Amino acid sequence: MFFVLSKVFFFFVQPSNLALLAALLALVLARLGWRRMMRAMSGLALGLVILATLVPAGNLMLSFLESRVPDRALPERLAGIVLLGGILEDNRAGRLSVPMNAAGERFYGTLRLALRHPEARILVSGGTGRLLAGADAQAEAGQLAEMLIEFGVARERIVIEDASRNTYENAVFSARLVDDEAEGAYAIVTSAWHMPRAILVFEAAGWGHLYPQPVDSRVERPVLSPPLSVGAGFEKFDLAVRELIGLAAYRATGRTYAFLPRN
Repeated sequence: MFFVLSKVFFFFVQPSNLALLAALLALVLARLGWRRMMRAMSGLALGLVILATLVPAGNLMLSFLESRVPDRALPERLAGIVLLGGILEDNRAGRLSVPMNAAGERFYGTLRLALRHPEARILVSGGTGRLLAGADAQAEAGQLAEMLIEFGVARERIVIEDASRNTYENAVFSARLVDDEAEGAYAIVTSAWHMPRAILVFEAAGWGHLYPQPVDSRVERPVLSPPLSVGAGFEKFDLAVRELIGLAAYRATGRTYAFLPRN
């Protein structure tokens, strides 16, 4: 239920959708003659556009998130590497064409670590995070594992967790497959803006020897530079708002012990 509610809730509150809905509602209210409400909705839509572009709010919030968990120097030997999904577009990987989204650096970051640390096993975590996944939807973890094997990673090194649909399930379901207390240090690879929530929820699930390896930074420098387009501004704004809402929701429902990890 949490998974479904989170998807539906964010559809309506993500800034780009909210701006469009407010603008459409303003048109309806104008036809009805409700001028005060029409002005309020118009102001909301315009305000969101200004925040996404002229401020720019998305880049500022992403900069804040990405600075919360810096990467930790890895020990000489690793017990394992955790790769979090959210990489494949529509969960359809072909033999000659791999439709990765903007988080594809998670895969290549994991591959680099896997080649540098041949002693470490790789735990690939990710089912399908689509709300309306069809019967033909494939779990992402299995496809990412096959891609690692094609790049030369031995099959016996890979552990697949393919039932999770969100970060909380990534942590809980993965914890059932390994005993990091007994095995030792695990590197965790995910996007820099997502690392605060990942670290919090993995620690809450019992992981104790985690070395964050953030990749996929979305912050443009200088931080206050306006985006090149409204679409680019809203892309960052949507991403940052979604992650902050996720952090708040996980804290409110007891999935984490704090809103943000200690810096």
